[in-house]
Amino acid sequence: MSRRLSASVTAAAVSFGFAFALAMPVGAAAETTLTVSQGVDVGTLDPLRRTITPTTNADLQMFDTLLRHDTNGKLVPELALSYQRIAPTIWEFKLRKGVKFWNGDPLTSADVKFTIEKIKDPAELSEQVPRVNTIARVETPDPYTVRYVTTRPVAVIPGNPWQIFIVDAKYWQAHGDAYQVEHPMGSGPFVYTSWRKDEQLEMAANPSFWRGKPAFDRLIFKPIPEAASRVAALRTGETDVITNVPAQYQLQLVGGRNTRLTSARSDRVLYIGFNMTKPGPQNNKLVRQAFNYAIDKKALVNGVLGGRGYVIATPLPPNFVGYDAAIPAYDYDPAKAKALLAKAGFPGGKGLEFTINAPTGPLQ
Repeated sequence: MSRRLSASVTAAAVSFGFAFALAMPVGAAAETTLTVSQGVDVGTLDPLRRTITPTTNADLQMFDTLLRHDTNGKLVPELALSYQRIAPTIWEFKLRKGVKFWNGDPLTSADVKFTIEKIKDPAELSEQVPRVNTIARVETPDPYTVRYVTTRPVAVIPGNPWQIFIVDAKYWQAHGDAYQVEHPMGSGPFVYTSWRKDEQLEMAANPSFWRGKPAFDRLIFKPIPEAASRVAALRTGETDVITNVPAQYQLQLVGGRNTRLTSARSDRVLYIGFNMTKPGPQNNKLVRQAFNYAIDKKALVNGVLGGRGYVIATPLPPNFVGYDAAIPAYDYDPAKAKALLAKAGFPGGKGLEFTINAPTGPLQ
């Protein structure tokens, strides 16, 4: 028997987010299983290749990072017990001792060095290259010290140590790149056991995890593309965690016999990005400003998200490093938008043409 909790985590203002549900086992059981249903399946089990959210959600269960964010967005130790900039272009991390990969290999600075170099390797075809492109080289003075030497002084910690998953260098070198796509080797709380593409990814609790054995014995990622089907699966107990609960379904989970809807702010931001590497009206600052004034972001939050979202002034949300509360947001002002377009040479929008690209298919 279990009680299920549905939590809506949304961000908006040109910022939208997602909802999820958690299963909370009640009473003793020989084995506990947590089933998670996202809109799409993971894309690969190679944690160094992709950046999409559904894949990252699974990677977080199998791999560790140097640092992590707590619920308030503060950086806290993970594999790295401490970090500091010891020179304008050198960042040093002191690693936690005693961490082992599932196969028993000790996690050392050599694995961190290999991870960064593999992401930068063109053969990896990694989407994560922008996260490490300021790192010129990685030094390993001893097994538990890592130094990132950057191409120039950088204000933000290089290598996004809260996003890069550390892999087993020895295992990777023994098996090769292609093997990692379906045969991961991590140090995280859950051990990979099987994957049937577009059906389910299954993991088992890691009894030797450095923070202690997880609360659940088994973890299953089971994709359900349709939002209505995900909600139905939650209500019937077929799944325990669902992501992306649209506003029109949230009322079904409020006050239900075995569901409860709660909300929290996320750091996920959706926005309109202008490609200024190509010629076009988007290169005119007045046009970009007009778009900001023309979009009623509050109406989107209230009408599309059912009020479960918030408007922000920049691509960085309040719980993210670098956020500046002093930056004012653009108000909804259609008249001002029209005036700016006219000043830019597009009166009434005449002659203004854009190609807008947007994702299709199940929400991630």
